[in-house]
Amino acid sequence: MGQPAREDVHSAALLPLGSIALAALLWAIGAGVARGLFDGGVSPIHLVQARAVITAAGLALLPSARRRGSLGTAEMMRLVVPLGLSIALVNATYYTAISRLAVAVAIVLQYLGPGLVVAWTAVGARRRPSSDVAVAVVIAFCGVVLVSELPAKGVGAVDVIGLVAGLASAVFFAAYTIQSERAAHAFGTIGAVFRGFAAASVVWILFQAPQGWPQTLFQAQNIPAVLIVGVVGTLMPFLLYVWGWPGCARAR
Repeated sequence: MGQPAREDVHSAALLPLGSIALAALLWAIGAGVARGLFDGGVSPIHLVQARAVITAAGLALLPSARRRGSLGTAEMMRLVVPLGLSIALVNATYYTAISRLAVAVAIVLQYLGPGLVVAWTAVGARRRPSSDVAVAVVIAFCGVVLVSELPAKGVGAVDVIGLVAGLASAVFFAAYTIQSERAAHAFGTIGAVFRGFAAASVVWILFQAPQGWPQTLFQAQNIPAVLIVGVVGTLMPFLLYVWGWPGCARAR
């Protein structure tokens, strides 16, 4: 009797898993386009600001993003501010890693994030993850070590700042995942993502204001690539990820 139920759970997770896989593909495409912009002189921080604003603006067009929760202002801020900060920081560290490492290495480093979520959930719930999940996390960690070429080159030959930034992006990615799950209970999935990116946009606008207009970002030859990073490499994959993660989590 237990086996069919387990198969049903795994079948129900296929679509969410597919959405996360597609999100990963789109993030990879965005990362490749971003690296081209960095090589052309665009600052990683400027691109992070642009992708946050573009994503927030795109989400604002969706009616479900503007869903009002029943929370008071103080309680809403306790949800939205940490979410916005985690988004701002994961993007900043991720793009710093991309600018200093091979794109594939930066991506694999950030994808340690879901493994950290599994570990955090296991500790918080005092429940061991399934053997499948545990094996997947170990394989992911080994993959990071191999892709970063640490065994072959040693620490001295690897860009340490890029490596640290990539690992930090995994931590902030995990924080974003946990914070978005909490905010989704109050505002819905899309509403939570919208508020998070809106808060991140405010953080970056305040950060950039004293430094002046980011001119290279708005050069005519860069605008199409910036839009691709914002829409294809950020807006779409974040929506796919926050939609698919809860379904996968239920199947653990």
